[in-house]
Amino acid sequence: MKTRIFYPFGMSLLLIAFSGCSLNTNLSIPEKAIPASFKNQKSGTSMAGVKWRQYFADVRLQKLIDTAISNNIDLQIALQRIEMSRSSVKLANGALLPKVSLNVEAVSAGSGSIQWMGPVTPVPKSHPAKPFRSICPICM
Repeated sequence: MKTRIFYPFGMSLLLIAFSGCSLNTNLSIPEKAIPASFKNQKSGTSMAGVKWRQYFADVRLQKLIDTAISNNIDLQIALQRIEMSRSSVKLANGALLPKVSLNVEAVSAGSGSIQWMGPVTPVPKSHPAKPFRSICPICM
């Protein structure tokens, strides 16, 4: 009984959904002409090529900008994150290299039996994930 009620409804819903689909592949996109020059265009060099020390010629202003850049905590944090990303890329690329290991076993029999088995080279320890992000560049 339920299938008789939902069948016409479902079919009409499918017809409405698929009626919006069009498979017209004969599309033509007109090409727009690019002008050789723009209005109010000035000839010469752009500001992108000028270094900021040349643009700001005042020595006091240059020292002030240098102080602001060196004391910018957000910039220092961003640089630390870049260094962290670079080191994680180096670590990931190092995992692709082949690994060589050497195991040495030493067994001594006597009154006090001493056994030592372990790797000769130290194995690097992985750092646990931090539960929170620190904003201090030293604590990263």
